[in-house]
Amino acid sequence: MSIGGFVGQCLNAALLAMTFGALALVLGAAGARRGLVPGASAVIGVLAYAASTFGAQLDARWAVKLRAVSRLPRCLNR
Repeated sequence: MSIGGFVGQCLNAALLAMTFGALALVLGAAGARRGLVPGASAVIGVLAYAASTFGAQLDARWAVKLRAVSRLPRCLNR
């Protein structure tokens, strides 16, 4: 892997982390309970991973469109 590819992967991972961090912040500001916020953010992250992975394998049209704009496949180097 080149230096540029490595830096790009790090940037993609940072953007993905900021996205889920912002989601947790929004859920917390919306008045959700303190223990519910990390759990809800984790569940949404797992669902996004599952949709990205299994949607592409099932050749779902919505998953193909979603992968075009998603950061998750770029972070996983797919």
